[in-house]
Amino acid sequence: MVIHSGERPFQCEVCNNRFRRKSDMKVHMLVHSHEKPYKCDVCDKRFSQRGSRNKHLLVHSDDTLFKCDICDKGFKEKGNLQRHLLIHAGIKRFTCKVCDKRFGEKRDLKRHELTHTDEKPYQCNYCDKRFNSTASREKHLRIQTGERRFKMRYL
Repeated sequence: MVIHSGERPFQCEVCNNRFRRKSDMKVHMLVHSHEKPYKCDVCDKRFSQRGSRNKHLLVHSDDTLFKCDICDKGFKEKGNLQRHLLIHAGIKRFTCKVCDKRFGEKRDLKRHELTHTDEKPYQCNYCDKRFNSTASREKHLRIQTGERRFKMRYL
């Protein structure tokens, strides 16, 4: 039986992904056709797959189905809780190839990698100045707009 053998005889002609069942491949093909028959009833966002729409519906819910036993932080998806638990375990799976600094989240590594380049993807809304991090841009914006993060106390 194909399901238990791991065999994937059905191949997408566009991206070469392989599938165990022809029906799975047909559902996958919606991605390439840009057809999005599944609509969120809350915000009208559309999806090519029912599962993606159902997963999206969680953003409109205040329910947190999965809770961290260590810090009580709540998550809507089990995978997000599992990734969060790596923080408590001190596991840092992503390493910078330039300086060997390690990160628990891939997005943190990507943000850090910009410090080793001249790339500055974050632009000020008020001038042409660009920054390699959102934190640097926000600091600049506070100066530009006169916003003070902390109130000064005068003695």
